[in-house]
This record gives sequence, C-alpha cells and structure tokens, in this order.
Amino acid sequence: MPYDVVATYGDSAAADCAVRLIAEGKGQVLMKGLIDTSILLKALLKKEYDLRTGRLLSHVALLLPPQGHGYYLLTDAGMNISPSLYDKQQIIENAVDIAHALGNDNPNVALLCAKEKAYDKMPATLDAVELQALNLAGDITGCTVSGPLQLDLAVSAQAAMMKGCKDPVAGNVDIFVAPTIEVGNVFGKALKYMGGYVYAGVVVGAKIPVVLVSRADSEQEKLLSIAMACVCTTSIPMEAGRMMPEMESA
Repeated sequence: MPYDVVATYGDSAAADCAVRLIAEGKGQVLMKGLIDTSILLKALLKKEYDLRTGRLLSHVALLLPPQGHGYYLLTDAGMNISPSLYDKQQIIENAVDIAHALGNDNPNVALLCAKEKAYDKMPATLDAVELQALNLAGDITGCTVSGPLQLDLAVSAQAAMMKGCKDPVAGNVDIFVAPTIEVGNVFGKALKYMGGYVYAGVVVGAKIPVVLVSRADSEQEKLLSIAMACVCTTSIPMEAGRMMPEMESA
C-alpha cells in the first residue's frame, strides 16, 4: 500500500504536521508515536485545524481477557485526572458510543467505588448515585448505569449473591468507569501486566479518534487500537455542545 513519509524537526513540528494533514483530509486517524501525549493533543486542539467538537475528550480502553472470550471497556484511564460529575456523564457517553460501535446496543456500566452504598466521606459514591439517577431519568441513554459498585460486585455474580446485591449490572458489566485517573490507570495496567489482558485504547471526543499507545505496547495492542479507531471513524457521531477538558495524560 503506498504511503508518504514527511520529514519534520522536533516533536511539536511532527505533531503539527500530522494534525494539519488530518485537517486537510489526507488522513482519518491520528496515532501517537514517540512524542508526549500532551504535545500531540495540544496540536489537535488548535483552533486553526478545526478538529474540536465541543465534546469532552476522554480515553476508552478495550480489554481482552487471556481466555479470549468477550471484552471490557475501561474509562477514563488516560486523560481526565479527577473528573467532575458532569465530566463523568460525558465520559460515560463517550464509552457508550464506542460500545454501540462495537455492536453492544445497551452496555452495562459499572461506576467503580470502594463501597456499594453512598458514603459522604467518599465523594465518588455520591457521584455514582447521581449518575445512576441521570440514567434512570433518561439523561444518560443507550446503556444501564449502576453505582456505586465495588469491583467484585461488578464482575462476580457469586460475590453479588453472597453480599445480597441485586443490582442488574452486578456480575454482568461491560464498561468500567473509574472515579479518578489513578484508579483507572492502575486497574488497566494491573489487568495487562498481571492478568494477561490485551490492552488497546483510543481518545474520543474530537472530530477524529486518536490512537493513544504506549511505547511498551505490543504489536497486537497497537493494531487493535488502530482497529478501534477505524470503527470510531465510521460509527460514532461527533456531536457539539459538550465541554472540553484540561489536557492531561498518564
């Protein structure tokens, strides 16, 4: 397949060049190489390239278990450090868009917390209650949102039964929503490096998806991330009217 190699000097110049080529219609997917994520995203969000949508940018990871059956989505493990309630709503919506693109019409969303009940000393549990209420009220659609949920309840029907948890998402989760970037980042990397999961991921919320990979990722994981991005380019509507976050990466 023919391709062009464009010479640039320095990371910022390379990022600007790549984003400009996307803006000119000479590419559909932006992929991070050996430059810092913040440099790439800074170029992506420049007004002159017109690739912003008003949506929140968030990272969605695809996790394939070692036994090869099914998959999970995890968000946000790479962009938003300590998202607000409104940020979390948009993070959920972005992940649900990807789930729909992958063929899951009504994914189950687990809002991960350290307790399964609201507790005023744990703000994440209070956010989870509000987000579940927004889902029930029809403000978050296309999914079933439950929380707060501990990890064991989200993944194990047996644990849910033993604890008397009758939540519809318990033991049947499709999307994990982390309360902070630390939780998501550690959880995802633990599954990858200690659990044998294949870990891929993209950043969504701009007019084009961004393949955000690590230098330590395998060829399989990079190819899977590119495949996710290709699905996004044809299946996810880029709506306006959502807030943009401060650019952060982990």
